[in-house]
Amino acid sequence: MAESAVLLSPDEVDDLEVKRIAVLGEGGFGYVNLVTYQGQQCALKVGLDEAVVPSFENEREMMERAAGAGGAPRVLAFCPDTPALVMSFCSGKDLIDVVEKRLFRDERDLGVVHCDLKPDNVVVELDGEGHPQTVRVIDFGLARPCGGKHKAKKARRPKEWYCRCFYAGRELRPECDLQGLGFTVAYLLEAMDRVPKERRQILAATSEAEHDRRLGTEGLSALLQRLL
Repeated sequence: MAESAVLLSPDEVDDLEVKRIAVLGEGGFGYVNLVTYQGQQCALKVGLDEAVVPSFENEREMMERAAGAGGAPRVLAFCPDTPALVMSFCSGKDLIDVVEKRLFRDERDLGVVHCDLKPDNVVVELDGEGHPQTVRVIDFGLARPCGGKHKAKKARRPKEWYCRCFYAGRELRPECDLQGLGFTVAYLLEAMDRVPKERRQILAATSEAEHDRRLGTEGLSALLQRLL
């Protein structure tokens, strides 16, 4: 059973921010700082206003459900008033950083649908020689339990890595993340010196409208093995 996160006061969050080590990231809805919490380096995610409270509550619940499986960060503490989350720190570079800066040298069923699987939500930890050691998926702000839903919404420019179920408000299932997985793999292939023709095939096969017709993880792995 996952340990319950500690409840923090706004003053305690402020104290963590004052002693921050570094800024890890910033966006339109909040920012993430590297801080020291209970003697270890952690990520402190802070929202800019009360509108993001539901997203933070959802992210906490989904991380507690995942319980660190697959290297996902663990939630250690939270403050519903600020709002803020203290999470275990996943050191490393996001996949975009690794690919664009050429930093590299050379299914588990969690009962959770990530919904936002894309290159900058995949973190790669490298050793001193630039060899990949671990890969982790982060940012569970849009995640839902299998069978959960998002509110139906219209988008003038739907994001390529979002399943149609995200916009239609339909029940989510593990296959919904295949579209984001395919998008992420296609991003990696596009960074190769000679882009393989299979890139388009992967994008098309992982984003089929009917979930049961989508290219699964085994099929995707077999295709990549042939490419290698």
